[in-house]
Amino acid sequence: MSQIPGRPLPTVTTLNEYFWTAGADGVLRIQECQDCSALIHPPQPICRYCRSHNMG
Repeated sequence: MSQIPGRPLPTVTTLNEYFWTAGADGVLRIQECQDCSALIHPPQPICRYCRSHNMG
């Protein structure tokens, strides 16, 4: 039985590229809802707390 070493790399798309490439410069970035100020990780298009689409 053969094993594949390591984890598979994610598929980077235009929608998730920022998530996978942010931090390469050493700066931690976390998405924030502009309406309720909730911190969202991983990034989402809608706030899980107030359902706003106004994401920063």
